Amino acid sequence: MPSYDNLNILFSSHYSDEYIKVPDFSSRQVNCGPNCQDKDDGIRALSVKTPVGQYDIQEIISKLPNNQRPDLVIVKSDATRSNHPINIESLSIPTLLIIGDTMHQHRPLQTMLAYAREQKFDYYVADHGKRHLHFFRQLGIDAHWLPGVLIRTWDIPFEQVRDIPISFVGQAGRFHPHRRLLLDKVKNDKFNLFQTRASQKDACLIYAKSQITLNLSMMGDINLRVFEALSAGGFLITDDISPQAGKDLIFKNGEHLVLFKDYEDLKSKLNYYLENPSEAMAIAEKGYQEFYLNHSPSVKRKQLFDLVFEGKLPNSYDGRTDKRSIIIPENKQTVIADRVQKYEYLQSIHRIKEKLKLIFLVGSDQYLLSDLVDMPRFELYHTDPPSENLMNAIGPNQITRIDLTNIKNENCSCTFDLAVVSWQTLEFSFSKNYLKKAKIKQVIVANDKSVPEMDISFDIDNEIMNFGYLALRHDGLTVYHLQTRD
Repeated sequence: MPSYDNLNILFSSHYSDEYIKVPDFSSRQVNCGPNCQDKDDGIRALSVKTPVGQYDIQEIISKLPNNQRPDLVIVKSDATRSNHPINIESLSIPTLLIIGDTMHQHRPLQTMLAYAREQKFDYYVADHGKRHLHFFRQLGIDAHWLPGVLIRTWDIPFEQVRDIPISFVGQAGRFHPHRRLLLDKVKNDKFNLFQTRASQKDACLIYAKSQITLNLSMMGDINLRVFEALSAGGFLITDDISPQAGKDLIFKNGEHLVLFKDYEDLKSKLNYYLENPSEAMAIAEKGYQEFYLNHSPSVKRKQLFDLVFEGKLPNSYDGRTDKRSIIIPENKQTVIADRVQKYEYLQSIHRIKEKLKLIFLVGSDQYLLSDLVDMPRFELYHTDPPSENLMNAIGPNQITRIDLTNIKNENCSCTFDLAVVSWQTLEFSFSKNYLKKAKIKQVIVANDKSVPEMDISFDIDNEIMNFGYLALRHDGLTVYHLQTRD
């Protein structure tokens, strides 16, 4: 591999040394962003403060001495919109966008899809949000996965003696209601849980001294805490994720870490590994070894440079491993925008709830159904068989077909939290009657086929509201809520 240690790199992000420090990809790296300060060491610039939000990357480069003009620009950006440099296409050097959080904030996916399309980078990677890459790829953005690319380590030795039974380090506030729910259950069941917030280094020292390290991701993703815990030798128990999020692609369940499906499963595994510490330590040691073999900062640095300068990437990181990414709907820009709006609303519910059951009724959008399989706390049911291509893109046992004709509508023995319907749902008497009698809490309209302009004799809104629903707007999306009597 060529040496890139003397490469002039400009790394743009919203990070700060006080919160999350950017790793060094080169000894000649300059960091910039709204939380950076103008710093130098008397010889060379170290960091440059930028405006918050949008700023011209060329103006930042012009502030650097000629011998520090970048050979590579890396941008880390997310849905906070605090760091969105523009004029990327004007650069004559390689550029790479690290796609940050697309799981919360206001219109997170819409924001990052729009930014990625507007600013023409040479390379696009997600550092943990693998399950959203198919949206980017369906829009023609050649996005891939580079998990843990921003990991930092502190040379923490593997600890054999540990005095903290269970630890969780991280936020558990208003953006993390499901995490807070699980942590409260752990405490209520009298487990000896040490919960705190700490710097990255201090967090890793805690993981090294813990018999069990808990990770509770927001949406079912391989977040940075997974890499931090394993780098410190932590025995990690983390929430289960979908194949689309990278399950078993980089760390194996039961070999490098342990996954849990719900709280009862977590409770069982906490008890088991507290009673069998030698098994926990064996898994922790394998996870520690796997991290330094395949995911250390030096490995990630090489993978990034291999992508930018040689066009190479590990096969498991290729964005096309999610087969949804190669299923392109007609009129893709309009259709994808509509799907993303609905997906974001449903994602916001997934962030809050422990488990939800959704049913896709006759004629509803099968692409949206395929989008939702990456949310592990959703149980998905459908009445129409998806196309063969979509079925091949969905993992086994991720959706369940149901026959409405076998449901006794009067008793509604199959209950659902949310229904996705279409104009066709209301044309067939059996599906229309089911929707009328089932009293499902919320309804969303997502048509698989265009609504006929002349052949439809009813108004979808009025039809649904006649079943006892109230139409409410959620950030531009109409959602029908069942009206209940107090």
